[in-house]
Amino acid sequence: SLTKKRLLIMGGSISKRKLSSLIGFTLPVLVATSFLFCTEAVKRPRTFENGFEIKTEPKLYFLTDLKWKTDQPISENKNHLPAYYGGELFSDTLRVIDVKTNAVLYKISFSEGLPQSTEYFNQKYSPDIHRSEVTYYNDRSTAVNYDWKGKLIRSISRLYKGNNYVGIQIFNAEGVLVSENRRAPPDSVTAIRAWYADGTPKLEAFADINGYQGLMTSYAENGEIEQQERFKNGELIEKIK
Repeated sequence: SLTKKRLLIMGGSISKRKLSSLIGFTLPVLVATSFLFCTEAVKRPRTFENGFEIKTEPKLYFLTDLKWKTDQPISENKNHLPAYYGGELFSDTLRVIDVKTNAVLYKISFSEGLPQSTEYFNQKYSPDIHRSEVTYYNDRSTAVNYDWKGKLIRSISRLYKGNNYVGIQIFNAEGVLVSENRRAPPDSVTAIRAWYADGTPKLEAFADINGYQGLMTSYAENGEIEQQERFKNGELIEKIK
């Protein structure tokens, strides 16, 4: 199967033990579906998202999809998982549809392969985010998220170096940086940090492709260490506090 989830931007809250994210700007689960041919029919695998069985129209392909080749060049400012359709950078609207009701769950507007905005139409499907607006500046793409009453709730920036994704920053409604994941070269150790709204550290941790590594420390709002544990390859090996 070539089924893949693309353009997932995370945002959210930090627990004491680990950094988890609520879905902030969900640039959709875009499906590149492989076909199983037989003499009687063509069968497609079923795709589910947030409890809905979905289909995506049109089917888009991405530069990172190694089984699909394109000769289209990509500039420094187009390294954000650009979408292609029919071999060309996609400039139109993508729709994600509820298979059972045929209703559009959300749509994303693209320009030259890059998502510009997302609008949701089903609050059960997306309880927090009603719409998002995306801007691009140098090696950063920023999605500004609004709730169903039109109130700004957060902004999420994805960070790149060349064609490599290197991190994410989450800002609250007041523009204060509240969490950040950064890594150097691809597949290297990622530094995970979070802060309270006043800038006090909330979490410090490190992770690589094998899971959490080394010390994970969470702090109370007064700055004191609240919990501290040591990990190796994602496994808890020592509880210090």
